[in-house]
Amino acid sequence: MKAYIARRLVSQALVLLASTVVVFGLLHLAPGGPAKLLLAGRPVTQQTIDALNHRYGLDRPLVVQYFTWLNHLVHGDLGDSIRERTPVAAAVAPRIVTTLELTGYAALLMLVFGVSLGVLSAVYRSGPVDVSATIGTLTAASIPSYVSGVVLIVIFTVKLPWFPSLGTGHGFVDSIDHLTLPAIALALSALALISRVTRVAMIEALASDAVQTARVRGFTPARVIFKHALRGALIPVVTMTGIVIGYLLSGAIIVEYVFSINGVGLLLVRSVQGLDYAVVQAIALVLTAEFLFINLVVDLLYAIIDPRVRLGRAVN
Repeated sequence: MKAYIARRLVSQALVLLASTVVVFGLLHLAPGGPAKLLLAGRPVTQQTIDALNHRYGLDRPLVVQYFTWLNHLVHGDLGDSIRERTPVAAAVAPRIVTTLELTGYAALLMLVFGVSLGVLSAVYRSGPVDVSATIGTLTAASIPSYVSGVVLIVIFTVKLPWFPSLGTGHGFVDSIDHLTLPAIALALSALALISRVTRVAMIEALASDAVQTARVRGFTPARVIFKHALRGALIPVVTMTGIVIGYLLSGAIIVEYVFSINGVGLLLVRSVQGLDYAVVQAIALVLTAEFLFINLVVDLLYAIIDPRVRLGRAVN
């Protein structure tokens, strides 16, 4: 198990290193080069641009610039924000927590309701429950999160003043209250995917020899469903969950903008509008690192749920 974890950590670290090359390259592919971005569109002479290039080492070879930037990155120096007038790390760090809270809340809703609906649809296959769940989840999947957000605000803030629609609140209970509507908006379409995958995996698991044997042995229906069938269906559900949580991280950008949540998404939109490329660069790296971490967790869950996964890879 330790060797398997070590291999996964090395592979994820290499992917993260490759992503730093891509993110760094985007700065130099931008129109006008890094100096024009640092000037945020202000009209200046060529002499000023040359002086800025020399000051920040932008006149050095590209390889030297990359390793200098990577060294600063490793030490937590992400540069300075033009718009915020603060170090990028100080501008991004507090907002990461807010985005992770929103994403975690949405992921919890997605898993609880998605897996529950999928199990019910499989157990009562082709019945009213299955048909209703299918129609409901497919409808939810077809609605963009920003549209769901606006509808939820109209219903549960304007018509029925049950939840606030702006900000994140203060304290645990108040934050839950503020994040409920955006978390629902973010989770709806993802919930549909988890529900469908769970349904298909459960139908296959319920028809397996192991589950049939458990039934013959006289186990209760609840034990057959949740201990034998559901465990056998977890691998595809875990796979889809890892992919969908990555989608939730990117979808949070739009939802945060709709609900005026001061997270990474709202900061990214404002930074793009203000040509604050250092912040955009940092957010891209943070989102990439988070997605790689999720993939790592999913791989480790594979090995826990089904030890044959790591044994098979060890043989290969």
